[in-house]
Amino acid sequence: EVKCINGEVIAALDERPLPLEVGRAVSVRVIQSDAQRDADGVTYQGSITVRVITTH
Repeated sequence: EVKCINGEVIAALDERPLPLEVGRAVSVRVIQSDAQRDADGVTYQGSITVRVITTH
């Protein structure tokens, strides 16, 4: 389930236009994603690193 959610977030953000109130997002790229089991052995968590380059 976490990998599926990560995939949906990546599809929504990677190389997509990102509207900003001020400036412009020149580049939006997903750099890394990961899914891991928590210490309780039941719960999983995901993380995604996104690099956004902006201009003013």
